[in-house]
Amino acid sequence: MTEKWRFIFFEINLTSPPFSLPKKDESILIRRAETKDYTKIKNDLYPYMGHKQEFDKKYLDQISETGVNCFIAEVDNKLIHYFMVFDSAIESPLVQTPFDKKLLSQDDAYLGNAFTIPSARGKWITPRVVLNIIKYLQNETNATRALLLVHKDTPGAVGFFNRLGFKVIENAYPKTYLSRFLKGK
Repeated sequence: MTEKWRFIFFEINLTSPPFSLPKKDESILIRRAETKDYTKIKNDLYPYMGHKQEFDKKYLDQISETGVNCFIAEVDNKLIHYFMVFDSAIESPLVQTPFDKKLLSQDDAYLGNAFTIPSARGKWITPRVVLNIIKYLQNETNATRALLLVHKDTPGAVGFFNRLGFKVIENAYPKTYLSRFLKGK
């Protein structure tokens, strides 16, 4: 299997109450981006983005299109973070991965790529944004489950998302001859 497709897939049940966090930092504004925010995203975040985020730019350009959302975090009128959200996992980039499509439901949402500028990392921004996303999905969509993926080489990702209530989806790769061959089974 190529390095590109080495993912761990997660899910969270949106019919249960979301996790809670300690008192929030009032200096960080978290909100759903609007079309008018695209220029600000380009100005504030693109300079920090590397080649790994090139894929994201295609979807950031679609902010506010039906089912494509972006949650942003801002401090002192400067954007420091984004997290893409697709109301329908079936109509998201998830379908371009080796995720077993038989596991998808019409009621699944997909939490796509996220990015935090280096100086803002480690400040509890992602958990706060994820909490806002979960509340949005619970209150403004028909989603009953949210899916996300991380690259297998992302240190600490499993523990991080487990602490937020996400569970690893076992056997998320389709059972094809090729996958069995590549896994040596």
